[in-house]
Amino acid sequence: MIGALAVSSDVEPLLFLHVAHPQAHREPGYEEGHISDVVFRLEDQPLDLIDHDLDVAFRITDEPPPGLVGRRLMRIEHIICASPAYLELHGMPAHPLELKQHSCITLSEEPADARWHFSKDGKHLHVDVQGRYAANHTALRLDAVLSNLGIGSLPLFIAEHALKSGQVVQVLPDWTFKTNYHGDVWMLYAPIRHLAPRIRVFVDFMVNRLIAQRPER
Repeated sequence: MIGALAVSSDVEPLLFLHVAHPQAHREPGYEEGHISDVVFRLEDQPLDLIDHDLDVAFRITDEPPPGLVGRRLMRIEHIICASPAYLELHGMPAHPLELKQHSCITLSEEPADARWHFSKDGKHLHVDVQGRYAANHTALRLDAVLSNLGIGSLPLFIAEHALKSGQVVQVLPDWTFKTNYHGDVWMLYAPIRHLAPRIRVFVDFMVNRLIAQRPER
């Protein structure tokens, strides 16, 4: 049966990088006619699948909410990083408290996003940072880091290529940096015994694609 697939997510970069790419529509299952269209809803707040007539939802959570089942896809870790040019000009921080003397690139969703949290050897601390640039889109923050605007917070899988190529350098690598968007990404759907073909194809596609693209550690 051909059908449109309705997808919700509060994991915006994941969808743009791994799902919304046109190549997805040439995958088996799409071509076989199980999925006629895909409708994405990118939301800051989780939506109820039934109330909003959704097939699949992506969420960052430690545990799926009651009444839903799903697959754990990947772990979202965050780092702070800067360009070599910025660090050459302003210096590499040796301690989180030194970030107060730097221009920091934050998420900007809410004031708490400018309070960065760190832990090391059982010690926890937070630092209120500030800077000339803030953006609630990871691609914009990465671009700002590459443009030497400051030290930015980014998901590790977003910064991975720039780290490997030397375009950016991780700052305070001995400290664990945590945000509200730190955790496991789950793909969730209703606990139906026989999934609709469009959902089954999409779930298999996402699992296979993320496993294939998961960076080696």
